[in-house]
Amino acid sequence: MAARARRTAHPAFGPADAALLVCGGEGVAESIGQSYAELHGLSVIAGRLGWCPRPDQEREFAGLACAKDVYFSPGDVGRFFHAAVKAPLSIRFAAVNATSRPLSVTHFDLSLTKELLGWEPRDQWPTGLPAGWAK
Repeated sequence: MAARARRTAHPAFGPADAALLVCGGEGVAESIGQSYAELHGLSVIAGRLGWCPRPDQEREFAGLACAKDVYFSPGDVGRFFHAAVKAPLSIRFAAVNATSRPLSVTHFDLSLTKELLGWEPRDQWPTGLPAGWAK
């Protein structure tokens, strides 16, 4: 039980490697979604989501230069998922990006999201955050 409570990094992986593992996992999930759509004739929309920061992530979020550009507001999240659910069933598989409007630098192309789902972000950092969070 004590070993489980203590979190340590695997000696073979550093922080950058951990990010690559997450991205790799997302790629595998997208591949599974595409296979499932093809095998079972379903429509699958894979969302490549921006950052929806949790209250315990304030320091981490503030420390990253790109964070405010990949922010994903609660309102935009809801509107994105609504658009994905309402998407035409003729879409067999699509992997689309979704973030709120960037503050200064665009990191993700949202044109396919607009084309397929008719969705565009409305919000921008710090819309939708609890009072005192936007620094």
